[in-house]
Amino acid sequence: SINFATGAYAMKSIVSKFTNNFGLECWVKPTALGTSQVIAYNGITGGAGSGGWGIYIGSDKNYYGLLGGVTTVGGVPATANVWTHLALVRVSGVTTLYVNGVAAGVTVTNDPGLPTGNFALATDPQSPGNEPFTGLIDEVRAFTFDPGQFSTNYLLCSQSLTMIVDTTNLLEPNGAVSDNLNLEIFSPSVSWTNVSNAGWLHLARVSGSGFATVGFNVDANPGGTRTGTMTIGGQTVTITQAGATYVPATRIGALFTNISSIYGLAVDPSGNVYASSGQDIYQWSPGNTNATQMITSGLSSPAGLALDSANNLYIANSTGGYVSEWIAASNTLTTLFGNGDPRYLGRDFAGYVSYVCSPGNAANREGPFRWSPLDGSVTQLTSPGSSPENTFHGLAVDAAGDIYYGSSIYTVVKGDGEFICGLNELTANGAPSLIYSEISESEGEGPQAVAVDGGGSLYLSDSIYGTISKFPASGSKSTVSSVVPEAMATDTARNFYFENSGVKEVPFAFVDPTAILAPIAGGSGQLPAVLWINANFLGDFYPTTDQSWITVMGVTNNVVYYSVAPNAGIARSGNIFVFGRATPIQQAGVPFIPPLLTNPIFTTNDAFQFTFTNNQTTNFSVLYTTNLLTPLSNWLLLGAPSNTSPGVFQFTTPATNSPQGFYLIRYP
Repeated sequence: SINFATGAYAMKSIVSKFTNNFGLECWVKPTALGTSQVIAYNGITGGAGSGGWGIYIGSDKNYYGLLGGVTTVGGVPATANVWTHLALVRVSGVTTLYVNGVAAGVTVTNDPGLPTGNFALATDPQSPGNEPFTGLIDEVRAFTFDPGQFSTNYLLCSQSLTMIVDTTNLLEPNGAVSDNLNLEIFSPSVSWTNVSNAGWLHLARVSGSGFATVGFNVDANPGGTRTGTMTIGGQTVTITQAGATYVPATRIGALFTNISSIYGLAVDPSGNVYASSGQDIYQWSPGNTNATQMITSGLSSPAGLALDSANNLYIANSTGGYVSEWIAASNTLTTLFGNGDPRYLGRDFAGYVSYVCSPGNAANREGPFRWSPLDGSVTQLTSPGSSPENTFHGLAVDAAGDIYYGSSIYTVVKGDGEFICGLNELTANGAPSLIYSEISESEGEGPQAVAVDGGGSLYLSDSIYGTISKFPASGSKSTVSSVVPEAMATDTARNFYFENSGVKEVPFAFVDPTAILAPIAGGSGQLPAVLWINANFLGDFYPTTDQSWITVMGVTNNVVYYSVAPNAGIARSGNIFVFGRATPIQQAGVPFIPPLLTNPIFTTNDAFQFTFTNNQTTNFSVLYTTNLLTPLSNWLLLGAPSNTSPGVFQFTTPATNSPQGFYLIRYP
């Protein structure tokens, strides 16, 4: 919705020239009554001889339809601060005003006349600023239909409007934590409910209307991995909480390295990564090793990227002075608007596009701007002053429309110039505030890129410290990586991405590293399932092992399968590494049986020969010394006994006339 206050209005050329079998509908929430107020009108409201049709509030505080600026229809009391659906519909020469889907007042047969001029919201089309509407308007729609085909079921108030949650699957750690979901509804008057099916999953809100950031929290999990659901707005969201033995992944891995100089990133709910480089847009999908070209023409140094819920891609052309929209359904590229040289870009659920301009452009010194999808206007959101040393780097927008951006503001302290570098938040309806700040004496240092995820965690690429920092919605700042990327992004599953000689991913995943005991005889096994949405077990994320007797066989449905060789020796241990976490694989050795010495003799050439029994599969070696005080490491290795029959071993000294000595049988 848009709030029309203090004389605000929207206007464009007429949207229809129909005089029969048409309709005009909208949701309205007036905040003041008692004066004549135009809500929506197509044509001229001037009076006799004027053509057009629309909806307004009379000075008597009633809703009316208006035809040709003369004839009124309806006359239903308006209520301030209450959302109401209004529809003016003309069917086969009869005009009716519908209020919340119900025909109101009388109908008329007067001809509205041919609409000319403009279409306007919150004002007379022919006299902008006259008869202003004060309040909120949403979902304005002009429509037509074939004769005899209209039904009130066609009105938006009678339809089940689409509700979209930003994700239908979420992972949570095994501790007690709070998190958020974002619910997108294109009408503020549509109500929703929220229900949990698990006692450990607690909802901050169980009902509401319109767009909402819906909070919830989970209890600490003392047992195995568990799942619960939230049913919000008729959609089911599955919450999976890691079991008590799971730990967070620590691996950072490369998704692709075949392109570099990346200046914009965006990731859709399926894990497809979009990157801007050169004059092109590239796409990478899970399961691939390289990114491929997706858009190769129509762009001018593309930089910042953003996605909407339909996976349409918004592209800042940093040297062309315009923002492009790539429409996923038709695979077409259009120009959305042109203003400045947009460099960093973000989009909220309501369709507003916010950006800051390229460094070096004078407009970059002015901070973030926002483009409105309602009238195409661009608004400067802050007034930091126009010092040529001011710079703004990085911008991200959350679902609610809050904007996060980096700044380096020049100031003079005791005669010396310095830069206050920081991460700023600009709420949808408030003033900017500094979340984090630091001091630099060099121009251009400080924030380089910003990202935000659906749970409210912020990421900052900072050239002062040479790091990516994470600011969780609750908790302390932490370092993600010691690099300073120009582009960063998150997906709806809370995975984090950044450019660094390609694109790297920090998985939001959990691994159970509990040690596993493998059988002596060898065989196959599997690790506990890895908890990871949009899993990609290729390249840097493929499991590895540090022992040759352990083989990783593959990964299916997030489960790592392995095999171990038989063990003919002593107990041994190795590891399988998954996302930086080591899972020990322990294998027992062959049981030791003390050797039993039998039949020691001297052969005819005076060689000493002895026989002993033991386990058939055990390997032995024979050591010799003439002095029992000799360290074992200095004993002479004579060789291995021969296996004369199952479980029977025989050894003969290699030299005749052996001096008196001592023999030791060693295993292995």
